[in-house]
Amino acid sequence: MANQNSGVDERLLAAQEADRKRQQEMAYSDQLRQQRMAGEDKQRQADNEPKSLREQLAVAKALDIKRQAGDKLKEKVAAPVKLGTDWLLRVAWWLMMGYITFIPGVLLADLHVFGRMTLGKKFFCDLGDEWPGSKMVNAIGPAKLFKSLGEKMGLAVANFITLFIIIAILAILAWFYNNLIYKAGEWIFSITD
Repeated sequence: MANQNSGVDERLLAAQEADRKRQQEMAYSDQLRQQRMAGEDKQRQADNEPKSLREQLAVAKALDIKRQAGDKLKEKVAAPVKLGTDWLLRVAWWLMMGYITFIPGVLLADLHVFGRMTLGKKFFCDLGDEWPGSKMVNAIGPAKLFKSLGEKMGLAVANFITLFIIIAILAILAWFYNNLIYKAGEWIFSITD
């Protein structure tokens, strides 16, 4: 039995030794492959580097063209989004003119202002610039400042009115609970006694 175990041990040791040699060979071949690839990368980079001023200008022009194409693509994506958000801001101003739709209009305008602060000018316009055909859109100086300031003040007043309406609704609900529901409950329990 001991003889049989020693044969198994020898085979296991031989298998482990063969496995260790195979791993060393694989590591060596991986190292050679990585060195070869690094050399090829260096050669490729050296081949791609412009040698003369003309080649450097050509590479710079190609990079500029790629950048301009990327900017145009971003503009093509951002332009329809900006048109949509401008339309929603106009809708918000029209909604503020109704009794029932006042609060949703204020919330929509506030959402636009929040989007303007977070995502920027590419997707959301300044207050006052949402009306197409307005001569103020292209105006500079005090005229544009006063229009934008007027809309900002109007939105601030609308937010104040919305806050007042919400507080009034909560006060009415509290009064209703304290006076009607509570007294109705007292009356029901007084009858059962």
